[in-house]
Amino acid sequence: MNTRTLTAICGLAIAGAALAQETRSVVAYETGTIQAAGPRAAPNGDRYMNIEGESFAPQFRSYGTARWDLGAIKAEFDTIYPEGWTVTEVALEMTQDNASFTADGFVDVVISTDDSTDCKTALSPLSYPFFDDGVTPDLALASDTPILSFLFFEISTGTIDRYDQVGGPGGSSESLTLSDDLVNEIENDSIMTWVFLDAEPGVAATYRGQEPFEGREGPKLFITVESDGGT
Repeated sequence: MNTRTLTAICGLAIAGAALAQETRSVVAYETGTIQAAGPRAAPNGDRYMNIEGESFAPQFRSYGTARWDLGAIKAEFDTIYPEGWTVTEVALEMTQDNASFTADGFVDVVISTDDSTDCKTALSPLSYPFFDDGVTPDLALASDTPILSFLFFEISTGTIDRYDQVGGPGGSSESLTLSDDLVNEIENDSIMTWVFLDAEPGVAATYRGQEPFEGREGPKLFITVESDGGT
């Protein structure tokens, strides 16, 4: 084997190591259904995450919240890649948990930078609608541009809807944007909060919330990272 061939093989090996990727998943530890009177109370407020538009009775209109604790999987990434890592892919899975009022319609998802405001109890300052007077959000946002817009389409309880950079059940138009805000939240924060908004009056998207049941889980993130370099 000549020097040129050996150098090429070594170069390929180093490139392969530098491009190594790992994926970890985490289920939301907290979900909220925020209605006009505040967060929906337990037990149903824990079992389900609902997004209902203005076509429904005022007391049932709602937006959803989900929070993930990324601490454990970030620690794993740090151990695997002590030289550092960069987020390359993110996917969201949600399990349909349908009811008699479930209805198809569009949903927008935005990132909140507020990871501490109460989204669960009667003491919460949150209430539907999310944008007070159509302008001021209940929770501070990284951006008011959605990272994901999709058509909720009722199939059956237990159906998993997956959204990633390629698209979702409705095709490539339902892609989850790997925005700078999203990457920054994952790489620089341990808690991440997303808000699920009714994008049209007739939608009633019903998903499993933070309380698992018979294999159904709450909103689940799959995060893939790539080594920053080294062997």
